[in-house]
Amino acid sequence: MKSRDILEALNDTDEKLIADSAPKKKKSKKPLFIGGGITAAVCAGIAGVMFLNNVGQLAHNAGAIVKAVYPKTPQYNVNMFGEGETKEWRDYRREQRTNGWQYSDTLYDFTQNTAPLVLSDEENTVYSPINIYEAAAMLAEITDGDSRAQLLEMLSVDDIETLRETANAIWTTNYFDDDTSSSILANSVWLSDSLEYSKAPLLRLAENYHASSFSGEMGSENYNKLLKNWLNENTKGMLKEQAGKIEMPEETLVALASTVYFKARWDNEFSDKNNTESVFHAPDGDVTAEFMNKKELTDHIAYGEKFTAFDYRFYEGGQMRFILPDEGVSVEELLNDKEIYDYLSASWDEWEKRELRRINFSVPKFDITNDTEISDMFKALGVTDVFDMDKADFSPLLGNLPSEISKVQHAARVTIDEEGCTAAAFTMMMDCGAALPPDEVIDFTLDRPFIFVIESDCGSPLFMGVISNPTEG
Repeated sequence: MKSRDILEALNDTDEKLIADSAPKKKKSKKPLFIGGGITAAVCAGIAGVMFLNNVGQLAHNAGAIVKAVYPKTPQYNVNMFGEGETKEWRDYRREQRTNGWQYSDTLYDFTQNTAPLVLSDEENTVYSPINIYEAAAMLAEITDGDSRAQLLEMLSVDDIETLRETANAIWTTNYFDDDTSSSILANSVWLSDSLEYSKAPLLRLAENYHASSFSGEMGSENYNKLLKNWLNENTKGMLKEQAGKIEMPEETLVALASTVYFKARWDNEFSDKNNTESVFHAPDGDVTAEFMNKKELTDHIAYGEKFTAFDYRFYEGGQMRFILPDEGVSVEELLNDKEIYDYLSASWDEWEKRELRRINFSVPKFDITNDTEISDMFKALGVTDVFDMDKADFSPLLGNLPSEISKVQHAARVTIDEEGCTAAAFTMMMDCGAALPPDEVIDFTLDRPFIFVIESDCGSPLFMGVISNPTEG
């Protein structure tokens, strides 16, 4: 999506902006709806809603419309004989891979810093690195001074211009919705209709972060319902229970929301006829889980000093990476080991400890959800000022109005079955060589706690999680 296209769409709203900026009669209690929700895809994540609170009086200024424009991706278009793939689709996805790989290191650096703080070896946990990154980037856009500097350091960029370029590139190279799979990101800003704010940051958020802006009466049932509907629409209802708990209290000034939705089917689907009931060695004791099985796959197994890993590909792009700690090595130890991130961020031919094998692959079915407040993660990474009203600087959007982040809520869900993977998450801050396969067959059985990463076609970590007990949600 070119910047010009977005700006033209924004300019189309100017007349409505002017009309809506006029004071509204106090007797009107209906929230002003500004912008629009964008439909997202199925393996999903929502990240990035922050609540900024304020104390004191606010001048009344009804909201403005800023609606981001989302790209329409080429479709795969194959007929009933499996023929007819369009050149436009292939070129689009090739361009995304080419442009996106250069940013995978940035995202994996961020993942290396955040995963040990978010994931647990004692229970099932999952989060979306790419969406928390996008959410934090939006937050940096509406801050300044030390508040912004701390966020830029956490996001490993030198200045706000570099962050805008990086966040926009990450968004565009990971956004697609076609006949093969979906990876859809969406961002939004929710403003109090009694708030005086600068329009410039909202335009930058629309252009660089594809964020639509809304305005309404904070604390009202209608405005809260609009936010919940937006979250549910962009995560296809995967996190309906978690989204249902989200409320914007009356004192909220701004809420930032960022979503990612990903759905894909396996390149080599499992058959439920081959499923088995087997033992999984969970931290609290053995449990019986339903395992999906593939016999004698010819593929590559990767090794590290403390782990074995196998990448199971999605149809026409991306993969789910399974990392099994060696016997005697805990998930926590591995999450804090730089080697797994070196492995994850390395290109296929860069990782030397990789062997072509015949593999019996066995993985438990699971459906896990995680909902947690992650302010402490931000603070542990040096982002502290935005949580302190005496230090927080939100002047690009709010001028001198005192405010602070009251909470950062992140929810994610991942489910895998015989057909493929579906995932969703939200954060609120409120392909083989020609060598003959070996005769030896090895078993890669995920029957004890393991790590997984859902990776996009251009190598970005969409979701990362730990399965400690596949029988629990």
